[in-house]
Amino acid sequence: MKHIKIAFIGGDLRQISAARYFAGKGAEVNVWGFDGCRLPEKVQGKDTLQSACEGARAIILPLPYGKEGELNCPLTEQQPNLAELLPAVSPETIIMGGKLDFEAYKLAEAHNNKITDYYGREELSVLNAVPTAEGAVETAMRELPVTLFGSKMAIIGFGRIGKVLARALCALGADVTVFARKPEAKAWARIYGCKTETTDNMEEKLSEFVCIFNTVPAPVLGARELCAVRDGAIIIDLASAPGGVDKGAAEKAEVRVITALSLPGRVAPDSAGEIIAETIENILLQEDMI
Repeated sequence: MKHIKIAFIGGDLRQISAARYFAGKGAEVNVWGFDGCRLPEKVQGKDTLQSACEGARAIILPLPYGKEGELNCPLTEQQPNLAELLPAVSPETIIMGGKLDFEAYKLAEAHNNKITDYYGREELSVLNAVPTAEGAVETAMRELPVTLFGSKMAIIGFGRIGKVLARALCALGADVTVFARKPEAKAWARIYGCKTETTDNMEEKLSEFVCIFNTVPAPVLGARELCAVRDGAIIIDLASAPGGVDKGAAEKAEVRVITALSLPGRVAPDSAGEIIAETIENILLQEDMI
């Protein structure tokens, strides 16, 4: 790796793991926003945003970066704005953040800074499906009164997360049915060892399952479907906000819904941080910066 100075600004334990990854490859790494945290060897904690960013060729913001310019910095009492950071950043420096919004792009453009969203990279989405699926399995094991082995499980949707989750559940001996719209998705589910149903059949079939995992970020579980869920079953909603479950209808039907967002950072921050680091490394390679 070419010598490069990288600054990590704010975030959680994933960013510390990502900083460790780059320091281990010989990069000069500064971090800010981790008050009281034990930092990895060769990672330098800085007291100010300016000192952290000074001379950095790449500045890494959290996942999510924040909202409307406010940076996501849960491990410090300070709550900086992206607008405070940008004046100290050279136009040659690349800024990367996760789930950037319109305000972040607007602020960067106003200061002639290049900014890119690493959350939109396919490799991150694919690899993040692993800790998400493992966290979902852990949630089911903790919340269900039965073993996953031999239990009937449903997965709604068969994208990245659905595929990894199906493999994990089948390996544990669960009886897995995948609900999907597209014929190709159902074909892949069969190859993974799952039974398949169309999403149109959910109202008729959901009473069979003790646990239902939703991965579809659209309203797929409404009042009719929720009324079909058996007593004592749980729904684990893995879909991005606002999720795929009608929460009001679930409450009326007395169906327990567990909203399980941001699982990678909660269940496996070190692994999730390395996934972020590898994605950033790919971007830097494409920019010919390392």
